[in-house]
Amino acid sequence: MDAIIVNPVDTDATPTMTRLAVRAGIPLVYVNRRPADRQLPPKVSFVGSDDAQSGTLADGRGLPASARQGRTSVILIGELTNQAARQRTQDIYDVIARPACHGIRVLEKQSANWKRTEAADLMTNWLSAGLRPQAGSSQRR
Repeated sequence: MDAIIVNPVDTDATPTMTRLAVRAGIPLVYVNRRPADRQLPPKVSFVGSDDAQSGTLADGRGLPASARQGRTSVILIGELTNQAARQRTQDIYDVIARPACHGIRVLEKQSANWKRTEAADLMTNWLSAGLRPQAGSSQRR
């Protein structure tokens, strides 16, 4: 074969895939989900979006910076096996650590696996338990 193109389901498995492709001398291209490899060797590439920027954009919607202070929030996370979900969650925490967002508290965060029904059930449970988020962030594919 001339090359392998992979959209990894479990990004934690990519170091093994990379090692096998390099050993076989076959160029490898990861698409959509950033591989977990710390550094990609020659003839291995990634084509996709910047997940950290996606997290910043997700958190930046909805409220102007001046209205964010003193707010509470919940975070719906995508699939935990997906590096993009983990990176976006971390970036949301990085954003709310900035001075313009001082005072935002995350009341709860859980995975809803990018499934609408799971997210609705999770939010219903949070509200039934008395949580009253004033701002929120969810991760969209």
